[in-house]
Amino acid sequence: MNYLEYFYEISKISRPSGSCSEIADYLCDFAKANGLDYTRDHMDNVIIRKDATAGYEDHDAVMLQGHTDMVCCCDDGVECDFSNGVEIINDGEYLTANGTTLGADNGIAVAYMLALLSDSTIVHPALECVFTSDEETGLFGADAIDLSSSKAKYLINMDSEEEGIITAGCCGGLRMNIDFDGGKKEFVSGPVYRLTVTGLKGGHSGVNIDNFVEVRVNAIIAATHAMKIMEEIPSYRLVSIDGGEKDNAIPRSCTITVCGGNYEQMKSAVDLVAPGIVAGSPEGKVTFEKISDDGAEAFSQEFTNTIIDYFCGVPNGVLDRCPDEPGLPPTISDNFGVVKTNGNSVNVTLSFRAYDDSYRDRLSEKAAHISRQCGAKVEIVGKYPGWDKTPTSALRDKMCEVWKNLTGEEMKVQRIHAGLECGVLISKKPDLDAASIGPDMSDVHTPKEKLNLASAQRCYGFIVELLKNI
Repeated sequence: MNYLEYFYEISKISRPSGSCSEIADYLCDFAKANGLDYTRDHMDNVIIRKDATAGYEDHDAVMLQGHTDMVCCCDDGVECDFSNGVEIINDGEYLTANGTTLGADNGIAVAYMLALLSDSTIVHPALECVFTSDEETGLFGADAIDLSSSKAKYLINMDSEEEGIITAGCCGGLRMNIDFDGGKKEFVSGPVYRLTVTGLKGGHSGVNIDNFVEVRVNAIIAATHAMKIMEEIPSYRLVSIDGGEKDNAIPRSCTITVCGGNYEQMKSAVDLVAPGIVAGSPEGKVTFEKISDDGAEAFSQEFTNTIIDYFCGVPNGVLDRCPDEPGLPPTISDNFGVVKTNGNSVNVTLSFRAYDDSYRDRLSEKAAHISRQCGAKVEIVGKYPGWDKTPTSALRDKMCEVWKNLTGEEMKVQRIHAGLECGVLISKKPDLDAASIGPDMSDVHTPKEKLNLASAQRCYGFIVELLKNI
């Protein structure tokens, strides 16, 4: 089968982060069917090895790598549990999914490796195809994988999203789980109102966080800011606040339900800020409506004020950038990805990214301190290192040479604000010469995610030619 057929196959398999056993089963069965050596660990990481083809036995081994999990997000009004994978739409130019994320991030790398492993006509050095799990929630698979037996000199990660560009450095990151105990709710009589923000663009919190490039409004922050300006001294009380789907995706929607307050004043405030919230999001919508006169179980006034003030006070988005290097991505950012009301508590997830791990830790600790001062419990999980660009790289040089020969164009080398597994893998095998590539994709981590088919074909052809010449 070709890589596109493999992509269709794996798209039928459930592979959300934290649940990669089914895709690991598939990979192991594939290795057995093709007579290939493989290993699988307790995290459902799978490594499949293929011997060098004739004449390439003395070439340095190559590690190809991608992650098996995907961010599972549904469009507004769409219900999908992803247990049967995703429904793919092919319009001849792009692959998309029907109302959900597509999973080309990073299913295309999985498909590429399967095609390379099963094709006996391709010439190549010894291959170590590394399929890692749970990348999207904290690079947990890469952190757990054992590379002690690896013989690879080169690492080609295939988790980048722009054709013709070599990624040679990325941010490290961490996730913060923040839990507010609101105490026992009590019944409050009076009208119940609901503020809803839907249809915003959302996006990848590493790729799309920079508002200097394109405005991607965070629905949670926008909704709480709207609530803040509704009344100078709030008289409403919070019933619930829910928004976002994943910590590494910019929230596209948020719903806040309150009891009490001055309707005319609150509605006027919403009408004032709504144009700014939906700016740049053609499908964006902000509504404020009375849903009941029957009252509701609500948090205390003090807790209501704390939650609204918290989201309005803690910085979100780009926190710093390098003034001496214009055009480079931000040096550090955070993303309030999810807020959920669970009974008497409000739970928040926050994702930090930074090139400098110590700088990330200092600023994230400030956010943790503010959270604790507001009465929350804080847990830091999924911390992973950044990846520094090396001054020289034989792999990058060879990539640029092969690309120039294929296309007549120069390959660009850059670092990105998003996180990749290269830094984690290099920490386990420091002699790896690493680079990351990938085909053109857009709107990953959203239901608008799409893969450019022509670019995917060119990228695969480039990898085949690179393995022939490395």
